[in-house]
Amino acid sequence: MKAMRLARVWGSLVLASCLAGCATEVDLRGVHENTTALVRQQSERHLSVDARMQQLHDRLGQFAPAHAETKRRVTQLTTAVDGIRVQLQRLQADVQETLRRAQRSAGKGEDVSAAQWEELQRRLNDLEQQLHAISPAM
Repeated sequence: MKAMRLARVWGSLVLASCLAGCATEVDLRGVHENTTALVRQQSERHLSVDARMQQLHDRLGQFAPAHAETKRRVTQLTTAVDGIRVQLQRLQADVQETLRRAQRSAGKGEDVSAAQWEELQRRLNDLEQQLHAISPAM
């Protein structure tokens, strides 16, 4: 862009020099004024483009910290959800095992102890509380 502008200026000057022998003073002044106007317009456009680029750069800079914070929170939430998922799988395995014992013991007249059921209920409540604590953050 800068090289093109310089080429135009030099081209105009060379053309003006070549035409100097056969052009009138008014014509030469017009060429000079046109060349000066073109150089000024190019400078203004260049400054305008630079200002717009700086504005865009500044706006992108404002989003970078928010993006980093969001990325960090997503990582934390993913880790928390993965931990709860593992606990739920363990709880499901415990419930299945307790149901199998209950079915086996039903024929023998044995019941699953109230303590076992209370322990399963407590663990389920703990997991529900953890899920509720995470859900508002999402």
